[in-house]
Formats: sequence, C-alpha cells, structure tokens
Amino acid sequence: MPTARLNREAYLRELLLRIADHPINRIEELLPSNIVANTPSAVEVSGSGCL
Repeated sequence: MPTARLNREAYLRELLLRIADHPINRIEELLPSNIVANTPSAVEVSGSGCL
C-alpha cells in the first residue's frame, strides 16, 4: 500500500516563499500539514501500490 510522506526540501522551499508576506495571525497555515494539502510537490508517495 502506498504511503505519503513529507518532502522536507519542497516544504521548506514553499515555506520560505510564503513566510515574508504571511500574516502572523494565520501562522497555522504554514504548518507542514496545511502546506502539504495545498502543495502536491511537498508530498512523496512511496510503495508500489500493488498487492
């Protein structure tokens, strides 16, 4: 069964692009789980998916 895992490099790249203009009262939007939901490249899928 395939599993998804955070691509740290992609997450940090996206975080650095967003953080300068991001409002402090919405900081939770920059958590990995929220960025991954909006950035498909921040997720790696491993496993063959075959049974």
